[in-house]
Amino acid sequence: ISVERYMKCGFGVCGQCVMDPMGIRTCVSGPVLSSKVLNMLDEFGEYHRDDLGKKHYFNNPKKDACEPGCGNSSECECG
Repeated sequence: ISVERYMKCGFGVCGQCVMDPMGIRTCVSGPVLSSKVLNMLDEFGEYHRDDLGKKHYFNNPKKDACEPGCGNSSECECG
């Protein structure tokens, strides 16, 4: 299955195209990935990444404020 991701460098250095939780770099390992690998990924339908790599959650916009481990758990719903 072909996966479309935003890519900056195109050879795996910047990390922009990494897919969670396995850390697959689609510019290096893809864009064609097996269905077995795609079934192990958990980001589909949860969020997308902008051109800076920041996650934007579809169902919980409060999580957009920061990333997991930010330390602001009283102000947002991170990690």
